[in-house]
Amino acid sequence: MGVLFQFDDMNILKFKDGYIGNPRLVYCGRPRKDEYYCQQLLIGLGNPYSWRNSKKAKFKVKNLAESLSEYRKWLWKLICCYRDRNLDKLHPWEFRYWQLMKHLAIVIAKGNIDGLVCFCREIHNYLPVKGQEKCHTQILYSACLYLIDSGLVDVNDESEIDLGSLW
Repeated sequence: MGVLFQFDDMNILKFKDGYIGNPRLVYCGRPRKDEYYCQQLLIGLGNPYSWRNSKKAKFKVKNLAESLSEYRKWLWKLICCYRDRNLDKLHPWEFRYWQLMKHLAIVIAKGNIDGLVCFCREIHNYLPVKGQEKCHTQILYSACLYLIDSGLVDVNDESEIDLGSLW
C-alpha cells in the first residue's frame, strides 16, 4: 500500500495552551480529566508506563528508558491482537487505546494532521529512528506508520472517533 504523505511532515510538539483545539494537532498525553470505560480509567494516547507517581499511569517502572521499552512492547501487543483478530484479549482501557491509535494512523495517512503534542519534546519534521526515541509520542508515531505501511488500517475508514476530544 502506498503512503499518502511525506514522512518529514510530522511535528512532535511540546504542549502549549495555544495548541488546544487546533484541528491539525492531536494531543498524545494522558488526559487532564478522568474518563472511564467499563469502569476502567482511560489514558487517552498517553504512555501507560511511568517512572513518576501518576494516578493515570497503569504501570510503574524504574526510569524513562524502561518506560519507553515497555511502551514499545505494549503497542506491539495491541497491534498483534488486532492483526490476529484477538482484540477480545485486551482490557477495556487497552481496547479504547487501540481504537484511538488506529484512528490516529488513519488521519496521519490521510494527511489530516501536522503534529502530535506531548509534554516532553519539540521536534519539527520528525523522522523516526528506532531505538533513538526519547518520548512515547515518537514510538506511537512509528507504530502508526507501521500500521499504514503494513496495510493494517483502512484509510477509507470513516469511524466517528473524535481525536480532538483528547485535549
